[in-house]
Amino acid sequence: MKSSDGPANASTARILQVATALFAERGFHGVTTRQIASAAGLNIATVHHHVGTKRELYRKVYQAFAEEDEAFVHEIEGLFARVDPGDGDAMRCLLEHVADRVVTFAVERPVRARLMLRHWLTPDKDFVAFDADHSLKMFKRVRQLVASARKKGTLQPRLDIGLLLRSLDWLVYGYVVSGAFDWKTWREDPASAKHLRAFKGLVREYLVCMCGLDG
Repeated sequence: MKSSDGPANASTARILQVATALFAERGFHGVTTRQIASAAGLNIATVHHHVGTKRELYRKVYQAFAEEDEAFVHEIEGLFARVDPGDGDAMRCLLEHVADRVVTFAVERPVRARLMLRHWLTPDKDFVAFDADHSLKMFKRVRQLVASARKKGTLQPRLDIGLLLRSLDWLVYGYVVSGAFDWKTWREDPASAKHLRAFKGLVREYLVCMCGLDG
């Protein structure tokens, strides 16, 4: 790699970081390229040079999320590969572990959680096909994992797996964005050890129950 690639890559990374935070705070239509450039400490021409238009930049942000999802689903596939799909106790332990990983993944990325909720609440026709292509691929891979255990009679989801995954998305991202519930202060830090432990317990029970392993 040429030495000149270093500063260019650093500038692109900085733009993506700033843009992700601003899109999460204000939504795609609430941010201008000029505001992104200013927050990144660059001029607008430099931003256009490195990432293109605002729509192209948003796609790059979303593509970065897609790459994270790919790595995460690959990890989950590896976990399923090491468990006998006909062993109910092993499958229950696996689901509980997956629940913990899903929560940790989201809590460690609060900006992503805010951006994704905005993305879902204000859909843009220019991103529908891209969004569907990525999301459906991920959901189909998880459905395939569940199918093997279903054939063995171990997992009997009480919801369609697509609906289950979609509800899990909202449950976990909603927790990250709204904060943990507290009877005195109403909202608490979702990443605090006490609240995180309680929420992981809730998600474990949800997955185990919805997959028919609570009997």
